Amino acid sequence: MKKKHRIPIQNVESTAFKKLLYALLFIAIYLLVSQIYLTWNTRENTPLTYDDGSESLFITHEMDESSVILYAGENWCFVPNITSEDIKSGSFRYNDHFNIPYASDVTLGSPDGWNDLGNSCIWNNTDSAPAFIDYDIDGRTYNCGVYIMKIIFAKGAPNVSINVPDIVGHADLYCNGAYVGSFGDSMFPGSVSLTDGYDSLPVPINDNGQAEIMIAVSSRTDTAKPGITSIPSLASARKDATLNALSAIWYTFQGTLVVILLIGGFVIASTLENKSKFYVVLMGLTSYILYNVIDERVICFESLERVVCKFVFQIFLSIIIFGFISSLFQNSDTEKTPSLFHFDYIIVMVLGWILIIIEWVNRDLISTSYQIGASILLAVIVSVACLIKILFFYMEDNNASIALITVITYAFCMINMMNDASGIFTVPLYSTFFVISLIAVEILFFFKYVYQYRQLNATTTHLQVLVDEKTKQLSDTNKYLTETNSKLLENEEARKNVLSNVSHDLRTPITAIRGYAELLRTAGKNMSDEQVITYLTNIIKRSEQMERIVSDIVELTRMESNASSEFQFCEMSVAELLDELCMMYSTDLKGTDKHISLDIPDDDLLIVNADPKKLSRVFENLISNSINYTYDQAMIKISAYRTGEKDDPSSQRVHVVISDNGIGIPKEEINKIFDRFYRAKNSGKNIKGTGLGLSIVKTIIDHHGAEIEAESSLGSGTTFHIILKP
Repeated sequence: MKKKHRIPIQNVESTAFKKLLYALLFIAIYLLVSQIYLTWNTRENTPLTYDDGSESLFITHEMDESSVILYAGENWCFVPNITSEDIKSGSFRYNDHFNIPYASDVTLGSPDGWNDLGNSCIWNNTDSAPAFIDYDIDGRTYNCGVYIMKIIFAKGAPNVSINVPDIVGHADLYCNGAYVGSFGDSMFPGSVSLTDGYDSLPVPINDNGQAEIMIAVSSRTDTAKPGITSIPSLASARKDATLNALSAIWYTFQGTLVVILLIGGFVIASTLENKSKFYVVLMGLTSYILYNVIDERVICFESLERVVCKFVFQIFLSIIIFGFISSLFQNSDTEKTPSLFHFDYIIVMVLGWILIIIEWVNRDLISTSYQIGASILLAVIVSVACLIKILFFYMEDNNASIALITVITYAFCMINMMNDASGIFTVPLYSTFFVISLIAVEILFFFKYVYQYRQLNATTTHLQVLVDEKTKQLSDTNKYLTETNSKLLENEEARKNVLSNVSHDLRTPITAIRGYAELLRTAGKNMSDEQVITYLTNIIKRSEQMERIVSDIVELTRMESNASSEFQFCEMSVAELLDELCMMYSTDLKGTDKHISLDIPDDDLLIVNADPKKLSRVFENLISNSINYTYDQAMIKISAYRTGEKDDPSSQRVHVVISDNGIGIPKEEINKIFDRFYRAKNSGKNIKGTGLGLSIVKTIIDHHGAEIEAESSLGSGTTFHIILKP
């Protein structure tokens, strides 16, 4: 019994220990990046001078072009039940809020939106927070409210922009009573728009250095956490453009890494028979990119649609990640693989679809914490199951490192996808984890697969050349033998067909001649002179028929076996030849109801390089067939013309068309009419023929390097189209 090759225990333990160290290193890197991100890229309110009496925010120090960003997260006012249309129509102005119920000292940045206006919030002109009024817009109910802030800038302040990265709902910005632009999500369900991905708009300042800002937010009543959910910022136009540019550079860098990974994956997959891993990676990257562009509002949906799409893509990512981990160990030779691992992916996939279907059936769950709970549940199941697989069953597998990196990145990404923390830059933390893992995986792929593949390719090149040479020799020999055998079979079949057809066609006239001869011998002088002449005439006709058959066979054989001596090419006029033939056949048809017409150009002789006798034989055969296979009243039309007159002479062609309105040829027999001894079933017994005429025509046409085509409709006629080189 053959022993299985086993990796030494010390080797396995050492390799597994290194992989665990790499995993811990990645966890440490992600934790460090998280800390740096939260320190450097988290919005915190900037203490600014505020006057309670006028409810105005004073920016006393100068905002030059390179100054830091100011974050205005406190001292806002909120007025419920005011719509964008109220401001646009002029029925609500900035100072009007002093006369109606409103909240002052409002703090922004809570993930609960206007459900949480902060601990310092004070309601004015009312004893308690007023209830929201439902507004019906296109059959859907909306809650509306407006955030108000007056900002007084220091003299000489530059143009500034206000940035609100996260708004649940649709928001319109008004400054000093004028509409500036829109933030947040799309207003109506089903509508999709493309934005720049960075939610900032300019803030016009009046001559007094004031900016009365009103942000009107509309959100569907079934939205769980409507309103502004992040701290607004103020920055100079130059600073805002810089932030936009840096964010764009980051996403360009991320996209470049994705493209490199796809190209590398495609190259590696092309060397493998099973490309399932590449397809799983492709689906995973697609799901991530779609989630990213929806989350960052590069593609802007209505709020609830955005929430649902993000939830669905989170579930898809979980399923795909588990499928990718499973595919890494699909062909593992470990002896510890339990039978459960053969269908555990199906269990995870079914669970994911069940979570999606539950929300689809019960739409009320969209505005609850169900989505976060379901995503976390599936993420925990996938992470734990993958770690168990790797640590306890596949740690010694070559793909364990990639699997660990993938699981760790997935866990950190999912945690931060749930967080939705807004930062200075529009770069979510999960995007940073994703980029780090892409870089690591691409480096690993390069050294582990591409380098090994090139080394292997270099060592096998010589053997491959030798194999290719031998294969080519065998292929050429096999091809030659196959072609020779095919030709022998074709020749043998053709010989049998010729003998069969010749014997059949000769037997008929021979039988007739023999019959007439026996009648003449037995009857003797008892026959009248008229009968004798009739029998002798029939004998002569039958002998002429035999002569035609033999003559056609001899002619066809000569053309096929000795074409160079049989064909005498010279320059000749197709127009003149057709004119002569038409005159000859017109004379023959006088006194009948059959007519022949000719249509040739007046100023073109249609000169071709051909054998006049052979080409005349072609036209005669076709015209004779048209005459023989038409009804008593018939029209045979002959036309000739040139195409490509303006083109190079080598691309010009001379066309000859011979058509009739005769009995036609059955559609299923069109492809056989040029075969030797073949006659159509409807050709009739009373029309004499050898079945070699069209075969001779095809042979002559082929030796002229020309083409012939036949079109026919049963009972309506036949058309032959000959194309010659001028």
